[in-house]
Amino acid sequence: MKRVVAAVLVVALQVGVLGYMIYERESTLLSGQVVYLRTMPVDPRDPFRGDYVALAYQINRVALTRVDPAVQEIIIPDTVVYGALSVDARGIADISRVSLQPPEQGLFIRGRLVGRHDWRWPAGEHELPIRYGVEKLFVPQGDGIKIEERRGIRTGWQTPMEVAVAINSAGTAVIRDYRWSDVAIKLEDITVRPSDPREARENPPSPHLRFGIRNVSEQPVALAMTTDDCNFELEAADGKPITMAYGGCQSKPIAAADITVLPPGAEVQRDFNLVLPRWHVKTDTLTGEIAKLENWQRFRLVYRAPALEQLAENISQEQRQKLWQGTLYSPAFNNRGNVD
Repeated sequence: MKRVVAAVLVVALQVGVLGYMIYERESTLLSGQVVYLRTMPVDPRDPFRGDYVALAYQINRVALTRVDPAVQEIIIPDTVVYGALSVDARGIADISRVSLQPPEQGLFIRGRLVGRHDWRWPAGEHELPIRYGVEKLFVPQGDGIKIEERRGIRTGWQTPMEVAVAINSAGTAVIRDYRWSDVAIKLEDITVRPSDPREARENPPSPHLRFGIRNVSEQPVALAMTTDDCNFELEAADGKPITMAYGGCQSKPIAAADITVLPPGAEVQRDFNLVLPRWHVKTDTLTGEIAKLENWQRFRLVYRAPALEQLAENISQEQRQKLWQGTLYSPAFNNRGNVD
């Protein structure tokens, strides 16, 4: 009799937990604050897996400069942490700070630390891997293939997916929907390397890359691109702090000549020769081109759209309305140019 009672209690407890999870999910979907999380460029290690699409977000890997020291002292897998969120003009959320306690004000998301041994969540020594329970998008049978085709492949055009999540007052996030970015990206390695293998190994050149942006929407899209490419920068993909050595990119108004309007289907390409001083970086041990760095460090090219207040007065209202807002991250590449 005692065994029967114990079994009934276990079943009742399981049903109760499941019921609470369903209630929390549905109530979050109904009343939670909705923001968008931008996915990272397609990772070849996370293909479509049957009835769901594996997702990796920009906020899955947080630079240690945004992490409270108390969190860094622990770094134990499954430790609960809270990420304070900042939201841009397009509703895209990013992590501004990670702590062990929820922030007193503002929107935040609840996550868990991920073990560095987990190959699905690689992280460099200068960043913290976190997951939030929204890394799987379940889809009807057959839809996943269509999604993967639109997301693209790592060596071709990729369209970032922007996933709408509802977040409740406790920081719990639930996937609500998704949308596609208005622009797709592509990164090509066009580096000319020495024909002598020994010279290429001992004195490798810094990468020469071609970054393409294509309008994949049904409406014209405007991009702000200055002649000195100050809307682009290098960022370490492993979270290691770097700064750009070039000091010529001072804050200045974006002129009408800097605005490129792309009709639907049109694209623009910019070449970046990272040998040039414009792309030299500063680290603890080096000021110079990234090929001179030790080991195989990974980077991304980042396009950051200017804020509307940075636009010059002579830019028309139509151009302002068409201006794409947000940040675009290229696929990762190492300091020898190989695209991830």
